[in-house]
Amino acid sequence: MKKSNPALNIVFPDSLKSPEFQTAWNEFVEHRCQLRKPLTPLAAEKQLAKLAEIGSVRAVAAINHSITKGWTGIFEDRQQSPANINRVTNTNPEKYKNVGTTL
Repeated sequence: MKKSNPALNIVFPDSLKSPEFQTAWNEFVEHRCQLRKPLTPLAAEKQLAKLAEIGSVRAVAAINHSITKGWTGIFEDRQQSPANINRVTNTNPEKYKNVGTTL
């Protein structure tokens, strides 16, 4: 008989009450169980609070990324995070032509 995971019985914050998030969260809980590292109720509560801060869309992406990597924690993809998406890259090679030379 399989024990039920108490993490499944936690009430989701309002910002995470979407079918997509609930599916991703249940997959994450199952992922942790398959790794034989089930979530504790306290860990689930803390992770949900952090995920609520970034919103449902980013939270789903972070959960899917973390499962894909086989991680036990939830982390956003650094290359897809807002800080990297919004970064402006300078493509002007003239600006850097004297870098490393002495005056």
